[in-house]
Amino acid sequence: MESKTSKSPESVVRKIKRKTRCNYNNNRYHEALNNLTPAAVYYGKGREILTKQTEFHCMD
Repeated sequence: MESKTSKSPESVVRKIKRKTRCNYNNNRYHEALNNLTPAAVYYGKGREILTKQTEFHCMD
């Protein structure tokens, strides 16, 4: 009987890919996307974020 902590190589690879994709889309800023994350652009938050950034920089 296998222990509950052992996982198949395929499930480990799937988990790594899912984690990498999540990190890439939600935490990594892209110069080609005006330094926004792909998730922010996809979900339509880009304009709102850029407006807030502009307001913040104009406060100086």
